[in-house]
Amino acid sequence: MARRNKDLLTLLLNKPPAEALVSGVLLAIAIWASGFFFQLFVSPDESSPDTITAETLQPMFELIRGFLNMVAGFILFAAVIQYLVRGALLK
Repeated sequence: MARRNKDLLTLLLNKPPAEALVSGVLLAIAIWASGFFFQLFVSPDESSPDTITAETLQPMFELIRGFLNMVAGFILFAAVIQYLVRGALLK
């Protein structure tokens, strides 16, 4: 099991700079999209009078979406820094 994890880590670290940047950008876009679609599609049904309304859940939706945007931003930042460092080291 440890050998397999080591091989996966080696494979991930041996990617060319452009491929690492593209995979990081795609991961960041996927995380951002999950936050966007979470807020878009997860909304309460307001048909019955005693249900939780969208106004009470809006701060929670904004918090979750903001957290996912922050994680996506960190991943995007790490991908760009990794691209720049690998590009500089390979020249």
